[in-house]
Amino acid sequence: MGLCFFSFRKNLKNLFIVHPTTGIKILWTLFKPFISSKMTRKVMYIERLKELEEYLFINQLPIPHRVLEYDKILGQRSKPVDSSRSIANASANFTLVPPRLDTVSMISGVSEDHVDEGQLDPTQQFNVSLQYIKMNNGGKTIPIVVEDTIDYIREFGIPTL
Repeated sequence: MGLCFFSFRKNLKNLFIVHPTTGIKILWTLFKPFISSKMTRKVMYIERLKELEEYLFINQLPIPHRVLEYDKILGQRSKPVDSSRSIANASANFTLVPPRLDTVSMISGVSEDHVDEGQLDPTQQFNVSLQYIKMNNGGKTIPIVVEDTIDYIREFGIPTL
């Protein structure tokens, strides 16, 4: 296992984390001292898919439709910054988001403000609260997305010794 990870890490050119949540950034900051400096240089946060175009041909990537939709929503929320304005006036272009109240919202990037659950597909698993998933999970104790992930890893994952 350790040998496989080493060869993977050695061949890795860049690790792009697209749409990172605050929780992911915090976890990375916490674990950064325990990870080699070569590996940490390979990690890049990508806030928008437009930024990813600088490094990859994103039209050749199988990007899920929901990720594309989420990127559009982010694009609508952010206002372009006029470079002719001074730094002192730049703060007028940004909207303030109220702080999240709980740790789970901070790690998952989902808070009550972001989603109107009345308009969602009952099978949606991402960007919804845990309560919403439990209500629409057909009485199962494990969310569908977790079951599918486990099945995929069992079928196609690297065999362990």
